[in-house]
Amino acid sequence: MRAQTQIAHLYRNGLGVEKNSTLARHWYLKAAKQGGAEARFHLGKMYFEGDGVAKDFRRAFKWFERAAEEGYSTAQYRLGAMYELSQGVIQDYAKAAYWYQQAANRGMPQAQFMLADLYYKGQGVPQDLVLAHMWVNLAVSTTRPADKDYNDMVLLRDKLERLMSENQIRTAQNKLESWQPVN
Repeated sequence: MRAQTQIAHLYRNGLGVEKNSTLARHWYLKAAKQGGAEARFHLGKMYFEGDGVAKDFRRAFKWFERAAEEGYSTAQYRLGAMYELSQGVIQDYAKAAYWYQQAANRGMPQAQFMLADLYYKGQGVPQDLVLAHMWVNLAVSTTRPADKDYNDMVLLRDKLERLMSENQIRTAQNKLESWQPVN
């Protein structure tokens, strides 16, 4: 299954072989049918992007969901984004928060940032500046300044700190210090 996924990556990216999305899809599907979460995620990504197949958010969602249920954090993050942005599903902030939470618990900074934003806005979860601050601080601490969302993370953290009391900030920092990722 792992080897099949690797072969699919080679075809999808044209690494050492001619790029061939049809063969990539074939090998991902073979691995996905055997329970490969990574292959399921990449099949979903092909449908999400319309890479060698017709763009189809519903099919992408199906594959992402199967990978996410196996604990694949990138798929969990994608499901959160699809629910938040209404891509192939009805917009549902509570489900977005659930999937972001799953990926955030596994240490994914982008999911931590998105979850922080939902807590800040009170979308899908009760508004909670302490949890928003904890999650965005965690994201900032594991993201490099050159990364795509880093500046937005810092802006959210700074905005939260202007709204919070010293006690709330201290509580958020204590939560951050005791946080442990889920495997």
